[in-house]
Amino acid sequence: MEDGRTVLIVHDNSGLRERLGRVVLDAGFAPDGVPCGSVALEYLRREEAPCLVLLVLSCREFEEGQKVDPELADIPVLVLGGGVRGPG
Repeated sequence: MEDGRTVLIVHDNSGLRERLGRVVLDAGFAPDGVPCGSVALEYLRREEAPCLVLLVLSCREFEEGQKVDPELADIPVLVLGGGVRGPG
């Protein structure tokens, strides 16, 4: 996968992270996932910045931490809300 094509998925449900990861992969991006906002912030501080963060609405810790860190503030974030259902 090309540099800058990673999408970081932040969700506490590993099954949902995996399903979202498949969607991201099918769209031509490299998915990576973490279970919570604090781990996401650690990831962003040590890894190359993803092109997008998919964030569950309840991760306020991440949102606040990203806003105050100038190195992370410009990374685009898409906030997910509500339920996501799979087939069936």
